[in-house]
This record gives sequence, structure tokens and C-alpha cells, in this order.
Amino acid sequence: MRELHDLLGRLADGEPPSERLKEILAADPAARRAYREYLNLHVALKSYGAIPELAAPRAFPWRPLLGTAAAAAVLLALLFAPSAPELARLTKAASARWGQGRPSLRAGSDVHLVFGYAELTLSNRVRLVLEAPVRLRLESERRVRLESGRVVADVPPDARGFTIDTPPARVVDLGTEFGVGVGEDGRTDVQVFRGEVVAEWKGARERIEAGQAMRMDAAAAPRGIEFQSDRFTRLFPTDDDGGQPAGPQYNLPRLDAAAVLPAPAGMAIDGDLSDWNRSAAFVGACRPPFHESHALEGLLMYDERFLYVAAHVRDPAPMRSASPQQPWRGGAVILRLGPPGWPLEAKGPPLADAKHPEIGRRPVDVDDRITHLTFWYHPPTAAPRLHLSYGMDFHGEVAEPAGWTGVFRARSDGLGYTLEYRVPWSLLHTEARPPRAGDVLPSTWTVHWSDHEGTLSRGHLVEITNLDELPFRFLRGRCWGKAIFR
Repeated sequence: MRELHDLLGRLADGEPPSERLKEILAADPAARRAYREYLNLHVALKSYGAIPELAAPRAFPWRPLLGTAAAAAVLLALLFAPSAPELARLTKAASARWGQGRPSLRAGSDVHLVFGYAELTLSNRVRLVLEAPVRLRLESERRVRLESGRVVADVPPDARGFTIDTPPARVVDLGTEFGVGVGEDGRTDVQVFRGEVVAEWKGARERIEAGQAMRMDAAAAPRGIEFQSDRFTRLFPTDDDGGQPAGPQYNLPRLDAAAVLPAPAGMAIDGDLSDWNRSAAFVGACRPPFHESHALEGLLMYDERFLYVAAHVRDPAPMRSASPQQPWRGGAVILRLGPPGWPLEAKGPPLADAKHPEIGRRPVDVDDRITHLTFWYHPPTAAPRLHLSYGMDFHGEVAEPAGWTGVFRARSDGLGYTLEYRVPWSLLHTEARPPRAGDVLPSTWTVHWSDHEGTLSRGHLVEITNLDELPFRFLRGRCWGKAIFR
């Protein structure tokens, strides 16, 4: 409110209405009501010949009132003039957080997406996919200016000529789908998925066709770079699952149990699953159109000393985790197991309070046999990692326990990975009585996917759940499915 009063004072001093004042009035009904009351009061005072300045109420620090009836009329016209139509609509969002609240999408508006993903559809049906962090300005339905971040534009034929300006360059559509990325130094990457574009840089013009990519900056001539299918986000799921803390859930679970088979002697942990009994494999996949690019095949085996875990994961940005403190953000597989007996009658505190075990906890919730195993790959050291925690309060966290062996192996096409681990029962606090044939342990699997930087959780898949307990919440034990030891 203080900013509004300041802008009103500037207007009273004879300045023209500012764009910021227009934005505030367009976005905030309470601000419009306050201005209307203020102007009505001032116009009434002027009509009775009142002096132009009044003592301000103690709780309402007004600047001097408008000095002339003409200035009041200008502001009244601004207030009651029809709002400019929106240039775009927010048509999709995934974990989206905005820099200054959800932005106005009128011509001239600045859009700042600080986290997550968003899709804007312009009035001419141009679709813009934003991957945070992004700063851009909506100039018109034919043009936007990208200051930083990554945007993919899908342009229909009748909007041919749509343009994205960046600090060093201009990219003009010729009927296509293309991505534009601007780094902190202004460097601009352009990649074309369909059709072609013209990139303009310091008076030069370069045509870029489907399957090609180019880099431009202020200090060097444009140059071709390798086309990378995962350089830009083109599709993402929406926030239609009730709001998951680690990004939206991509799938609806279909399976309530996974079989755990006896392991053959001499198992080699090498990322080659040819020695696994694949008859017990289960498959989970995300909702279309992500079912081919985001999927899981999971396998479990056991012997008296070890639990064996393996998975094939389809992932467009595999093995890139850059967040050791929260490895799931960068892509990971999480297996959860509980003590024998099903369902698991354990319930953790609300997720925001999960680090405060004194909140709403029952003794069963801290059972050390409730284990959360996070399998992930650490690119800086080119090494597999294992993170463990226990109970529904996540106590006893340990990042690198002793005694396990693991391997990650990337797919040859760069679109996924295989993991294989051997974990001693002692790490699951069941060495005194390891699981045996006939046991049923509560269990569930989660796969996380990340952005290509390995820092932002794009979303996740959950499989092996109690299909009678919806929606799935991993801190509610009754939601977990079964691991059945054969």
C-alpha cells in the first residue's frame, strides 16, 4: 500500500501515470477500491472548495492530495478505463513459483518464473514452455523478449514470423518449434525441433533447420553446437495431483505387490542384469505423453545376507544429481521397506514437520526396520551413492554406510540408466532375522526425474502401493504396497 501512495503522490505532482501504477491497479481489486475512495473524497473536497492538503489519518500515511481537479480526472480515467485484454493465458503449470506473485499477462508485462515449469498460450495460439528460472517480457502476440532462462516456442502456421529477442540476438520463426536459452552472460543458444528459424546477430542472418543448434554471444561469431534432445523442456505434466512437494506425480499406480525371488549364487554387481530372474520384474510408466520417456522396470532378489535391488529407468536427463543433501532432486530411485506384516500401521508427521519427531508421532513410527533407501549417482565423482534413513521421522540418516555395493550404467542412447545394488540386511536392521520365503514386507518404489542441470525435481513416479488407499502419501504406511518373498 505504501508503494501505491507514493505513485499517487507522483501523479499529484504532475507526472504521467506510470506503468507500475497501471499494473497495481490491474492486479489488485483492493488497490482499486482504495484509489476510488481516495479520488471520490478528493473530488468531493475540490467541489466544495476545500484546501488541497489534509492532515493524514494516523494509520493511513497519504501523500498530499491531488492539487488540481484535472489531475484527479486523469487518475479517475485511469481507474475506470477498461483493462487491457490479456495477451496470454497460463495453460499449464508444474510446481510453478513466480518472482512477484502470479504475473499479469498483458502486453508489456514482465514474467519471472523462479521455480518449476509453466506454459503460456498467446492469443495467436503460440505456445511458450518456460523452464525456471526465466525472465521475459511479453511485448505483443508477435514478439517476446527473453532476458534469461530457457523457453520453447511452438508456433502455428498462421503465426509465422513470431520473434524472440535476446540481449545479443533475434530469432524469427518460419513456422516451427524451437528453443531459445539465455545464460547469465547473455549467451544465446537456439535449437530447432521442427521447421526452421532465422537467427539475426549484429546484422548477420543465419538459417537454422530442424535438428540443428547454434550459439551466439556478444564477443564471438555464431557457431554451430551439438543438437541435444534434452537441452530444453518441451512437455511436462500439470499440477493436477493435489500438489506434491517433490514436483507433480507423473503416474497413477497400477500394482499393489512386487515379488522378491531368491538370488542365485555368485551374483555379480556390474550393471549387467543378464543373471537376474526377470520373471518377477514389474513395470511402471508415467501418463502419456511421458510413458515412453519416463518409465521403470524394478527387480528384487534376496539371500541370507543381502537384499539385491535392480532397475531399468527411462530418463531424458539421467544420472545428473548435483544435490548431495537432497539427492532425489537430481534424479534417483527410492525403495521403502517396513517390518514383516501388512499393512504398515505407521504414520509420519506432516511433511513440513518431518524433521521434528516430537510432532504427532507414535512409537511404531520410529521403528528402525522402516527403511528409506535412496539410490543415486554422483557425477562429480562418477560414483553410485546410497542414502539411508529410518522410521517415519527419517532418523539415523547416513549418506555412505559401509557394506553395500552398487553400480550405475548409462544407456547407450543417453535416455536412461540401469542400477544394480547389493545391500546387507544389517543396514536394514534385520540381520537377526532376515526376511525369508513367505514373508510380506510393506514396500513402495519412487523414481524421481530432474531437469538437465540435476538440481530441480521435475516430478516423480510411484509404484507398488495399496490401491485401496488413495491418494498416495509415503508418510502414511497404509499407502505402501507389498514385497512378497517367494
